[in-house]
This record gives sequence, structure tokens and C-alpha cells, in this order.
Amino acid sequence: MIEKFSQNSSQQLALFPIKNKDVSLSFTGQRISSDGGLLLLRELDNKLGLIESISACIKDTRDHRYIDHEMQELIAQRVYQIAAGYEDCNDSNALREDMVVKMCAGRLPQTGDDLASQPTMSRLENQASRTDLFHMGIKLLDNFIDSYSREPKAIILDCADTNTNTHGQQELSLFNHYYDEHCYMPLHIYEGLSGKLITT
Repeated sequence: MIEKFSQNSSQQLALFPIKNKDVSLSFTGQRISSDGGLLLLRELDNKLGLIESISACIKDTRDHRYIDHEMQELIAQRVYQIAAGYEDCNDSNALREDMVVKMCAGRLPQTGDDLASQPTMSRLENQASRTDLFHMGIKLLDNFIDSYSREPKAIILDCADTNTNTHGQQELSLFNHYYDEHCYMPLHIYEGLSGKLITT
């Protein structure tokens, strides 16, 4: 669909509004972004509500008098940055003013306040407790179950770990002899027939 859409660059694609402002995606304009595809990912999340439900799992212990970034904005910023290939929290410093990332987090691209910086992102990643992470896993499982309109005849669990190499003194990074690297090793559980993610 995107390929067909891009062949006729005069077309525009209407997206979910941000703070009651209309948003459209086109292939023309003076200010463009190489990360415009994130807006389509945002469309998907607006339908699924995953970022909202996962954000609600984290117990926010911050003093609300001094909060500039709501939990859902922080999670959205982190998720969309990772989806675009900006995995390091340090990338937040460069991307906090990025118009597309701001829009994905629910802020206006030019007049909205900047997003969170690296220290805020690092605090976010260290704030989630094991209980919070467990509840996030349940939300992913609920999303998987809701993806079926009727009960499937069979579900095959496909468990796959994925090494993510680390460099330097990253927290909780361990040496893996099989990969001969320091890495993180998240375990993903997929449904083997459909390929749908069940939980991580």
C-alpha cells in the first residue's frame, strides 16, 4: 500500500490527530524526516493501545509537582526511538527535539515542549520493578489473545532468545559463551503458526 501511495506523491494520508490538530502524511514538503514511517507505527498503536496499557503497569513514584514528562510519553518516546533503530538512551538527547518522535509521543512537532533527555530515560529504565515487568508481560499476552476473533484450533509456543550485543559497562549485561560477546538475552515467545508475539 505504501509503495502505491508513494508513486503518486500528490496524495496525502490522514492520520490520528495530535492535541486536536490534523496530521497528514505526504511525500512532499520543505521539512521532511527519514523517520516518517514511525507515524504509521503510531497509527497501529492507536488501534492496539499497547503503549497506553504498558505505561499503566509502571508504578509512578515521582513527585507529580515536578513532572515534565508523563509516563505514557516516556514509554512512547522510548518505544518509537528503539523502533527507528535508536536503541541507546543517549540518542534521546539528539531526538528530544525531533518532530516525528515528538508527534509519536503526543506532542506538537514545533510548538510542543521537547521530549525527555538521556538521564530521564535512564531513570525510566531503572524504575520498573519486577512486578511492573510481569504486568507488562500480561498486557502483551492479553493483546495476543484479543488478536483472535475466535478460539484457534491449536497454539504452538515458539520460544526464541535473541542476543543483543552490548559495549562498555552496560547494566545487567552478561558474557555469553555461545555468542562470545557481552550481551542482553531477551526471551521472546511467539505463536508458531501465525508468528504473532505472545510475550517477552
